[in-house]
This record gives sequence, C-alpha cells and structure tokens, in this order.
Amino acid sequence: NFIGQAYSSKTNYELALKNYETALELQLKYNPDNLDLLSTCYHNIGLLHKEKKGDANISLALKYYEAALQLGLSSSERDECLIATTINNITTLRPNTDPNQIDNSIENLKLVLDIRSKYLPEAHPLIGITHSTLGEAYCAKGDYSLGSKHFEQSLKIKQKYLPENHPSIIITYFDIARLYLDKGHLENIFNDTQNGNNSFLLSLHYYQHILQSTSPNYENIALIYNNMGLIHTRMNQFEKAFNCLQFAKNIYDQYLPSDHINLGAWYKNMGKVYTFKGDYQQGLDYYKKALEFYHTITTSEKEIYYALIYFNIGELYELSHNFIDALEYYQISLELVSKIQPSTHKDLLEPKYAIERLKKNRKKSYRKCFRCSCS
Repeated sequence: NFIGQAYSSKTNYELALKNYETALELQLKYNPDNLDLLSTCYHNIGLLHKEKKGDANISLALKYYEAALQLGLSSSERDECLIATTINNITTLRPNTDPNQIDNSIENLKLVLDIRSKYLPEAHPLIGITHSTLGEAYCAKGDYSLGSKHFEQSLKIKQKYLPENHPSIIITYFDIARLYLDKGHLENIFNDTQNGNNSFLLSLHYYQHILQSTSPNYENIALIYNNMGLIHTRMNQFEKAFNCLQFAKNIYDQYLPSDHINLGAWYKNMGKVYTFKGDYQQGLDYYKKALEFYHTITTSEKEIYYALIYFNIGELYELSHNFIDALEYYQISLELVSKIQPSTHKDLLEPKYAIERLKKNRKKSYRKCFRCSCS
C-alpha cells in the first residue's frame, strides 16, 4: 500500500495499481477478517482510478469505493473517518445533474460533515473541503443562500491555517464569485433587476479580490476578465465590458492555445455585448463565430454550449423585434437542454420563461389588433 501511494504521488499509475492489487491479494489471502485493512485496500484502488479520470476509470473508482464502504460499515472496529472519506468520494464522483441525485448528494455530504466534525478539529482542512463541496451541491440545486453559507465557512476555516494567496483559498474565492454570478443571472430571469445587480457587484468584488491578492495563471486571469465582461454587460456597462473582454482576448492570443475551451465563451460574451448595445448584426456575427469554434473542438459538452448560443441568438431576435425567429431559436435551445438535463433542472428555466413570455406577448398583440379592427 505504501509503495502504491508513492508511485501514485509520482503519477506512475501503472506501478501504483500493481502494488495496490498486490496488497489486496495479500490481505485477502493472509488476513481477510481485518475488514478495516481490506476497506483501505479497496479505497486506495478506487482513489487511483479516480485520479486517472475518464468514464471507464470513474466507473471502476465507484465500484471499488462502494466495496470499501460496505466493508467499512461491516467492520466491528469501524474507521469512521475513512467511511466519511469514502462516502465523500462516491458522492463527488456522481454528477449533480438530476435533482433527486443532488438531494442525495447533499444528505451524504451532511453526514460526512457530521462525522468529520465529531472526530477532527474544527479548523481541519477536510472540514473546510467538505463545506466547499456542500456549497457546490447547494449551488447545483439553485439554493445560493446555503451555498454561500458553506463557501464562507470553508473560507473561514482555510484562512486559519493558509496564507491569503494560497491556491485553496483562491479556489474558494472563485466558487463564491461564480455563485453570485449565477445568482444574479437567475434573478435577472425572474426580472429581479435590483437584486440581480447586487449579486453581480458581489461577484465583481470577489473576482477583483482574486486579481489583487495573488498572481493567478493566465488561464484564470482570462477567465476572470471574461466573466467580468459578462457581468458589466448584464449591468449595461458596455465600455467596461469591452475593456474586460479585450483584456481577456489579449491573453488568449498571447499565452493560451487557439482551441482553448473558454475562447468559445469569449465569442459568446462579445456577441452579448453587441446585442445589448443594439448592434444586432455584430452580435449575430460573434454568435456564429462561437458556434463555429465549438464545432471545431472536441468536448463532451457541445450540446449545452450550442444550447446557450441558440438561446442568445433567440434573445437577439427578440430584442430586434423578430419574434418568429426568436421563438424558433428559444425552442431549439430548450430541446437541446432537455436532451441533457432532467425536466426540473434550473438550466431549463431561461428558455422556458422566454418561450412563455413570447407566446404571452403575441396573444396580447393579437387581442390588441382584434380590438383595433373592430373599432
């Protein structure tokens, strides 16, 4: 096991797996009644497959983690901390897409937090990490209030034992900034402009704090300016939006590969700025560039990217009073998202509300025209 861990730390997964499997064989042959040690062997193999990533390895990781959990729960001398870690790893490997799965994830993570809080010091790193993971789960559910609470608690714990510019703290600042960006976006969907702008301002605050407190890598700098450009667009601050997006583009051009995945979001965000400014042809040109970009790269999330861009094109047509084309693109967006997400997922809210709004407005127009023709 120790040799396997050493090889794993050097990312030599082949030799690590060989040693872990040898440890498991020896354990099963000479000491099969020690369920705690058996659980550790299965857990280590699961962790290795998790680190290797890829769908096949994730499936194997879940298989070994579940075996480790069953052995750990059956042991007469249960290692509660190992059980908590195994539950945590199983939970984080399963995607938070289905609402029922999200609820299960939250319950599991609350159990992990309870166990770790019982056996570990209050400021232990694992407790901080658990708060962050719970924050992510609540955000996936759309509960930004509880998400924020757990991220803030994670930040408070990390600040007790890490310097302010430590990568782990910066990740939490990123999580909080993204939370308020998503929250503001959701509030805008429900026409709650004031609270939406307040959320956007908080997101800006955290992104600017990251830039001031550390020297993030070029990828993160470009992402921050890309997102700040989107925020300024949402707040109708177009000059600031252009400045941020141009800064991001300079980084993409100089320091990052031409097929970097976030470049597609840059094209999309540029399209949104021009759309909100009323330059619909420029906006449409950038949306088309975004579609062309995603067409040329390999990613498992193509359909969700296409769905977002088609929604934005629908938004452009609605703002330019081309309601027939707007409805068509909103429906395409909804169909694409529906293939990926369950019917209750929050990502379906925006196209659904847009379609309902258009149909409602068209009915009002028909009634108005009918009254005019009868007068």
